Amino acid sequence: MVKTLYDCCLQCIAINLRTLNRPGVYLTRSQKEVLLERMCWHEQFTKENLPAISYYLLSDNLNRIHLSYSDKVTDDVIKLLCTCKCSPKWLTVHSCKTITSKGLLFFTELVSRVETLQLRKLPGLNDSVMCSLAVGEPLTHLDLRDSEGVTNTGLIAVLKRCPNISYLNIAFLSQLTDRSLIEAAVQLKGNLVELDAAKVYNITSLSVQKLAEKCCNLAIVNFDGCLKLDGSGILMMAQRCKLTVLKLSFCYGIRSEAIGRILQCDVVKENLEELEVFGATFDCNTALHLDRFNCLSRLSLCGVVHLTNEMITKLPIKVIEAVVANCKNLETLMLAACREVDDTVVLSIAKNCPKLKRLSLRGCRATDPSICEIAIHCHELLLLALAGLHKLTDKSVIALVGNCPYLEELYISGCSLISPAATRYLK
Repeated sequence: MVKTLYDCCLQCIAINLRTLNRPGVYLTRSQKEVLLERMCWHEQFTKENLPAISYYLLSDNLNRIHLSYSDKVTDDVIKLLCTCKCSPKWLTVHSCKTITSKGLLFFTELVSRVETLQLRKLPGLNDSVMCSLAVGEPLTHLDLRDSEGVTNTGLIAVLKRCPNISYLNIAFLSQLTDRSLIEAAVQLKGNLVELDAAKVYNITSLSVQKLAEKCCNLAIVNFDGCLKLDGSGILMMAQRCKLTVLKLSFCYGIRSEAIGRILQCDVVKENLEELEVFGATFDCNTALHLDRFNCLSRLSLCGVVHLTNEMITKLPIKVIEAVVANCKNLETLMLAACREVDDTVVLSIAKNCPKLKRLSLRGCRATDPSICEIAIHCHELLLLALAGLHKLTDKSVIALVGNCPYLEELYISGCSLISPAATRYLK
C-alpha cells in the first residue's frame, strides 16, 4: 500500500507531537480529529504524550472523537477529554478494555451534545454509567454492541431521554429481554429506522409485534440468532413496515412455513433489497418465492437446511436459477455449503448477474467452464470464494486474472489442482 503525502505528514506530526513548535495552531479541526484517531490506533496515548495531546489536539470545538482498539486509552484519557471540555457530536469508544466503569462515568457531561454515540465492547459499561449519561434529544444513533454489562434498566433509562433515536444497535446484549424492545417501540415510535438485535437471545415475538405496531418506518432489521422468535412478529413487521434489509440467520424457531408467509407479503416483494437466512430451515416451496424480488441486491443462503433430498434436488433449478434470472440487481450472492449448486446454476449466475461484486461458492460443485464464464461476464467482482472446489485448475485462475480487474479477494484453499505457479500469478 502506498501512503499519500498527507498521510505521511500526519504520521510525522503524531510521532513528533511533543517536540514540534505549537502544532495545534496550524492544524484544522478535522486534522486534529484524524490525528487523535490514528494516535489511538498506534498506541500513542502514552503518559508522555498525554500533555501534548491535551494541549495541541483537544478542544471544545471537536465534532468527532473516535477511540478504538487501544489498551492505552484508560480512565485518565476519558477524564482528560472532560477536562478539556470536549463536546463532540460523534463519539466512538470501541474495544478499549482498560476503561473501567469509573472512567466511563466521566462521560456524564461529555455526551450532552452528541448525536452519534458508539460504546462498543466495553466491559466497564454498566447500568450505572448508562443512567448517568446526559444524553438527550440530539441523540439519533446509539450503538452498544457487545457491551454485555448493559441490562434493561440502563437501556430503558437512555431510551426515555432520547426519543429521536433512528439507529439502535443492541446486538449481543444477552441480558436484555422483551421489556427493552417494548420500551424502544413506545419511546421511539416512527423515528426508529434501523434495529440490530442479533444474538439478543431472550426476546420473543411479543416485543417484535410491538415494534411492528409502533415503529412504522422500520426498514433495516437484524434478528440473527434470536432463538425464541417464532415468525409471527416478523410477519406482522413485514406487513406493516417497508423492510429493505431482513436478517434472520440461525433463527431456528422460525419454521419454513413462517418464512414463506413473510416472503409472500407484497410490501416485502416491492422493497426488500437484502435477505440473509444463513442456516435457516427452507423447503422448496418457500424458496420459490425468492424469484419475485426485483429489488434484491444481496442474497445469502449459506448453509441453508433443506428438509428432504427431493427438495435439495429441485432447489437449484427451481429456485436459484429463478432468483438469478429475475433479480438482475444482485451484487452479493452467498451460496457457500449449498452442495447442489453445480455448473448449470453457476452458468446461469454468470449469464444473468453481471453486477455481482461478491460471490461465494465455497464447497459447491462448480468446475472450470462455469467459473470461466463468471470471469467473462462479472467484471465488477471484488470477492470470489471458491474454497473446496476440488476440480478447479489453473484455467479458472488465468480467466479471473485476465477479466476481473477489480478482484481484491480470491479464496482457493483446498483447490488441489491449482498449481503454485498459478497462485504466484495472482500476485
